[in-house]
Amino acid sequence: MTLTERIFVLRGVPGFDQLREEELLAVAASMTERRYGPAEVVVLAGASMWHLLVVVGGAIHARDSARRQPPVVGADLLLTNRSATLTLTADPQEGAVCLRMSKGHFFTVVNECPALLVEMIRLHVIGHGEEGAR
Repeated sequence: MTLTERIFVLRGVPGFDQLREEELLAVAASMTERRYGPAEVVVLAGASMWHLLVVVGGAIHARDSARRQPPVVGADLLLTNRSATLTLTADPQEGAVCLRMSKGHFFTVVNECPALLVEMIRLHVIGHGEEGAR
């Protein structure tokens, strides 16, 4: 995925759509693409997340569940420094394509972009209660 494609995709993701153009460029440039094969484990229950994931293709599910995770995976765990309570896997048929941002870079970005931090808390900490990887 090119830098331009990453910027275009991130513009449509809640939270990232709050970033100014230069912030979005820096964030997109820092992200790497990661493809997960069908049913591949993304994070095991009890494990820490080391990356924020933005799902741009396919889906991520809680293991043994058809329930899709939101497009941004791991924000709640990174912000609260908690381990996953559910094992998350890529979609059993199509897998998942994600943009990844390291935990350290995520904290740098939310420190420099308070609007993103507010949205991540609103959407992924307050808004999801006990759903998802929590």
